[in-house]
Amino acid sequence: FQFYALAGVGADGLERPDANGNFVKTIRLAGNFGGGVRLFFTQNMAVRLEIRENIGRNALVNGSEGNIQGYTWFQLGVSLFL
Repeated sequence: FQFYALAGVGADGLERPDANGNFVKTIRLAGNFGGGVRLFFTQNMAVRLEIRENIGRNALVNGSEGNIQGYTWFQLGVSLFL
């Protein structure tokens, strides 16, 4: 088996209306971190379980910045090695 850690950052661009109805472009930064384990059943196949925490700032409808929010993400998958 293998243990691993992961982390990343990113940004997305939004265009939302402000209080006057004009569209305002904003860029929001986001990040994630987590870890996982990979269990090998054969030399070419493994099952992995990842747990990630995604953190970012939500944008309100009027174009202003909202609160920082995060959510936890669980992923179970199969890895095939050729």
